[in-house]
Amino acid sequence: MKFSDNINYNQLCRVLSDEATSEDMDFLEAWLKIDEGNHKIWNELRESWMLAGTAAQCDQINTDNAWQQVSARIKAKPTSKNRLIAIYQYAAAIVAAIVLIGGLLYFLLPASYQQAEQVTYITHSDSSEIVLPDGTLVALNSGSSISYPENFGDTERRILLSGEAWFEVTSDKQNVFIVEAGGFEVRVLGTSFNVRSYEHLELCQVDVNKGVVEVVSLLSDLDPLKLEAGDGADFYVPSGTIVKRSLYPNNLAWKTGELRFNDVSLYEVFNALEQTYHIRIVTEDPSILDEKLVASFSQNTFDYILDVVCLTFNLTQVKSDEFVLVKRLNAN
Repeated sequence: MKFSDNINYNQLCRVLSDEATSEDMDFLEAWLKIDEGNHKIWNELRESWMLAGTAAQCDQINTDNAWQQVSARIKAKPTSKNRLIAIYQYAAAIVAAIVLIGGLLYFLLPASYQQAEQVTYITHSDSSEIVLPDGTLVALNSGSSISYPENFGDTERRILLSGEAWFEVTSDKQNVFIVEAGGFEVRVLGTSFNVRSYEHLELCQVDVNKGVVEVVSLLSDLDPLKLEAGDGADFYVPSGTIVKRSLYPNNLAWKTGELRFNDVSLYEVFNALEQTYHIRIVTEDPSILDEKLVASFSQNTFDYILDVVCLTFNLTQVKSDEFVLVKRLNAN
C-alpha cells in the first residue's frame, strides 16, 4: 500500500488541531478501518504534531511535502509488535517549525540528528491501562496519549501527557516521577493522582487521591504548589497560573464508572457528566443549573443518567451531533 493513498491531508490536520467537523471525524474513522497500517500512519502523524507544538493555520501548511518526508521515515522504521503502540520519534529529524510569515511546517532536518527512541501509547474511543517500566500503573482516558523515552528511569522518570490519565506511581526516592502536560508539570515520588490536560482546553486539572505532589507552572515564575491527598488544583493555560482547591469527588468517574452527587447543583452534575462521557450539555434556562441533585450511579450510561435527571426535575432533552440541549418540559 502506498502511504499517500486515500489520505485527505487537510482533514487529518483539522482533526489534529481540534477543528474537525463531523465529516472530518467520519473520514478518519472510515480511513482507519481500511487498513491496519493506517493506524500506524495516524499514530506517527499525531506524534509528529505533538513535537511541532502547534496546529495553527493548517490550510497554509505544505502538507503534501511534509507528508512525503514523514512517511518515508515511517516506512524506514517499523513499529514494535509487542507494545500497544510504539513509535520512533525523531526530535531533530522530524522538527516542526512555524514560520510566522506563511505558517509553514518543516520536516526537513537530516536523520543523523535523531533523539532517543520514544514509546507512545494512544487511545481513541476507549480507555486503556498501561504498566510503565518502573511498575507505575497508568489508566489512560479516551482521546489521550502518553510518551516516554525507552531509557525511562535511567536518569529520570518523565512522561509527556496529552489528554487525561490517572497514575498509581511506584515509589522511587532516587528518581522523581514527572508528568508534563499543557504548560505545567506534576512531580511526585510515590502517590496516586489524576491529570486532565486535553489540548483544546484552557483549564487543566490535577486531583490527588493519595500521597503528595508538586505542581509546577512552565509558563510563569510562580512557586511550585504542593498538593496532598484530598487536594486539587486548576491550571489556567492562558495565564500560567495555578489555583488550589479541594479534590473533585468524581474525578475518577471516567475510570471507575462511579458517580456520587450529594446535594450538588446541576451545574456541577452536568460538568461531571461532560468530563466523564465527553458529551456537551447546554441549557437555555440558567435556573435549571441551580437545581440540586442527590443520587449515586454505578456503571450506568450517559443516556440513563441524563434520563434520571430529566425525570427528577421535569426536564426534557434534545440531542444533536454537537451537544444535548436540556430544557424545562413545558418550555417552548
